[in-house]
Parts: sequence; C-alpha cells; structure tokens
Amino acid sequence: MGRGWGLNWAMCVVKYFDFESAWGFVMKGGQLGRPLRPQQVAGWLSRGRRWMLPPTLGSDLGTRTTDELWVGLWWTWWASLQPKERAMLENKEPFQPEDADWSKMVGQYSDNGLLQVMATLLWWGEVVQKREAAEQDQWLAAVKDVMWVLDQLLESERIGR
Repeated sequence: MGRGWGLNWAMCVVKYFDFESAWGFVMKGGQLGRPLRPQQVAGWLSRGRRWMLPPTLGSDLGTRTTDELWVGLWWTWWASLQPKERAMLENKEPFQPEDADWSKMVGQYSDNGLLQVMATLLWWGEVVQKREAAEQDQWLAAVKDVMWVLDQLLESERIGR
C-alpha cells in the first residue's frame, strides 16, 4: 500500500513522521473531533485499527460538493479540524492563511490524532490508483493540503511541548 504513489504522497508521509517524531512517538496524544468524522473511520477504530482491513469507501467517491459521498465527507471532516482562519473558499478548497492559530491541532499526535487522517488518505489512495485521473487529482489535492497543514504544525512554536 502506498508504494509508487508519487513524490507528494511520499513527502506527506515523511512530514507526518516528522510531526510524530517531534512529539517523541508517544502513544497518548490529542483526539480528533468526532462529530463530522466519516463512519469509515469509526468502524476502522472499532476494529482495532487493522491496516489490512481497510473500510469500503463506496464505488462512487463523489466530489467535494457531494456531502453524502466519501470525498465530500472527508473534506467536511478535514475542514472541521482546522483553525477558524482556514475557512473553506467557495470552491470548497481550504484557504491557506499566512497566520493561523494551530494550538489545538498541533497536539493531535498519536493513534487518536492525525494518524486517522493519514489512514483515510491511504484508503482513498488505494482506491483511486486504479481510477480515472480526475479522481486521482481529488485525492492528490487532499494529500497536498494535509502536507501543507503538517508544514504549519512543524513550524509551530508549540510543537513537542
């Protein structure tokens, strides 16, 4: 899983490991918000986070504007985890502000934190690698945005504290 998915995916994984490393790879960190979390994440957590049993995302992944399908659900959840300065633009892309309050998100390390986001990108990537370029592009946009957020968190004054 994940091999040969390109430089952006590889860099996102490296940045995620840098983030966890800054916290010392501890087992207990912050918990991500649950209210808008896709049901697939909850199911995966209840099955003990088994990597070899990824959830089904559905045959139609949808787009950012289809709130009831995977892509729309994912972006809604992801947006809910962001600081208020990262409001969604009209095209449902998150704004990338120069300054934002990352204090709540910077503590989302460990198995209850951003690992969940990385897991969703892994499942999604596994599905779209065999699909049309437009679906791969939607996944790649998510990977790039997660990577951008990880960069912001790694630059935060609160990292590792």
